[in-house]
Amino acid sequence: MKWLEVLKLVAPVVLSVVPGVPAVVIPIVVKAMEAAEAGGGSGEAKKKQVLTDLWRSPIPKGTDPLALERAVSQAVDVTVRTVNSCAR
Repeated sequence: MKWLEVLKLVAPVVLSVVPGVPAVVIPIVVKAMEAAEAGGGSGEAKKKQVLTDLWRSPIPKGTDPLALERAVSQAVDVTVRTVNSCAR
């Protein structure tokens, strides 16, 4: 399986079990991860910045944006490691 195919299968599950990631942002983060990866060749730091910029705009009301950003950042790191392991 290609990396993006594995991402689409694995990311929603991984994101759903990381504390602090509300269910409402999971599809947004998955789409942002797809877009960041599809840009390709930018390096991990650039991809993570693209990802952050894409998912940040629809933060749910009443959510601490810094806490959410930390949780999503951690969840993305775990998701990428998991997808990398599965896509080999």
